[in-house]
Amino acid sequence: MERKPPATRLVLEDGTTVAGRLYGFPKSVAGEIVFNTGMVGYPEALTDPSYSGQILVLTYPLVGNYGVPARNGTDMSFESGRIQVAGLIVSELAHGYSHVTACDSLPEWLRQEGIPCLAGVDTRALTKRLREQGSMLGKIVVGTDDVPFDDPNRHDLVAAVSVRERVIYPGGERTAVVVDCGCKSSIIENLRVRGLTVIRVPSDYDFLAEDFDAVLVSNGPGDPSVCTTIIRNIERAMRLDRPIMGVCLGHQLLPLRRERKRTSSNSAIAATTSPVSRREPGAVSSLRRTTVSPLTRILCLRDGSHGSRMPMMGRTRECGTARDRS
Repeated sequence: MERKPPATRLVLEDGTTVAGRLYGFPKSVAGEIVFNTGMVGYPEALTDPSYSGQILVLTYPLVGNYGVPARNGTDMSFESGRIQVAGLIVSELAHGYSHVTACDSLPEWLRQEGIPCLAGVDTRALTKRLREQGSMLGKIVVGTDDVPFDDPNRHDLVAAVSVRERVIYPGGERTAVVVDCGCKSSIIENLRVRGLTVIRVPSDYDFLAEDFDAVLVSNGPGDPSVCTTIIRNIERAMRLDRPIMGVCLGHQLLPLRRERKRTSSNSAIAATTSPVSRREPGAVSSLRRTTVSPLTRILCLRDGSHGSRMPMMGRTRECGTARDRS
């Protein structure tokens, strides 16, 4: 007889309890609850280091129907070498899958990586609660194995997800230093495919001695105000005549130099970016915003060209929560 899985529930710090079905690995976990509104892209979201220490709610009603690609280092669906989230919450989890690159089901991948998944949850109602009240702590409790609430922002998450040593990715003549606060693989690949040599350095690395054309401070998890070494290095780099850019956490770190402060939005959303279209050379626009491509600044730094031939970087993502995103 097949063994019945233990009763499993989601418990929020405000006392809300939601029952569901356990899949993946049977263990209790705690973390910060955030939600993602993307219709696809769960391999990318689950492996994004920006989600380290967080329990991720996927709002799309069916998750896992195209399976998981082979984890052999060749598929760009993975933003890092492992699943980064502490736990996963979905409405319906697909056990069957159909895709030419799929090698495993999502439940099997979660089990192999030691990640619990709570299915059968009204993710729309949960998302409305998080949207109205902002991010909050929570835990997935399996059976009687209760665990205390744990705020991941109290830990040095950036150090945990950053590379341990300097890595060079050969490319073209121009060089970009990427300060790895939890950098996604797609950021490195997007820089390289556009002809840049990338020097990826640990978050606390003094990169000022490197020969570079631009600096990109990557995405990552946690509270930016505790990244004091990165902030000091940014302050020193600002004195150089080089472009300095930030993605997600890196974007928040840029204004924190000289003791500037940031304010947080009251949202637990960690959504994919809005679709954008090219309207004029060097710029993109969407329904909500217009921005100049920082990559165009790198490519045009020395030769003075307009950059209108260069496509924008793709597969970028808004990441973070009310506690770690301005």
